[in-house]
Amino acid sequence: MAIVTPVAALYLEAALERAEREEPQPLVVRIDRQSGQWAARLDRQAPGDETVESNGRAILAFDEEAADALYATVIDVEDRGTGPELVLKTDDRSN
Repeated sequence: MAIVTPVAALYLEAALERAEREEPQPLVVRIDRQSGQWAARLDRQAPGDETVESNGRAILAFDEEAADALYATVIDVEDRGTGPELVLKTDDRSN
């Protein structure tokens, strides 16, 4: 399972709270492949999803393929000059 930093968890919780003001059903941020790259989008939790929870609610959802591919990946937030955004960090030290 992916590892979510405390900063990323707060960022995701806030984003979901804002989105749910307009969408009455609970939402999660889904990370999956879109056009060959990892992307995050708002979605509803689906049967079979693996989830990451924070403060008693699901904040991230992955299908089985994404959960396997992102195993031990750290999900964090960085400011890249245009404001905060989610980033995926992998440990490339395989030796």
